[in-house]
Amino acid sequence: MTEILDEKVDVLASFKILEGGRILVRPEIINRGSRRYKVDKLGLRYPTSSGKRTIHVFAVLCGNTALELEFDSILLIWKLTKISDDDF
Repeated sequence: MTEILDEKVDVLASFKILEGGRILVRPEIINRGSRRYKVDKLGLRYPTSSGKRTIHVFAVLCGNTALELEFDSILLIWKLTKISDDDF
C-alpha cells in the first residue's frame, strides 16, 4: 500500500564533496516518530523547485519499504512525501 504524506522527519545524512566542488548528499537514517528506517539503497534523486527554493527529491529503499524524501536546501528541512510497504 502506498501512502502520500507531507510529514517532517529527522534524517541523518552524509555529505561528500566531489571533484569540481559538487556535493553529494545521501540520506542514511530516517526517524519518523518512534520508527527508524536505515537506508539500504539510494535510487532516483533529482532537484525540483518550489518558488525560489530548490527541493532535492530522493527515492530510497529501507528493507522492503520504499520512501520518497524531499530536502529543502534553504530551510534545511526533510519531508517524507511517500511511503510504500509493497514487496520490492
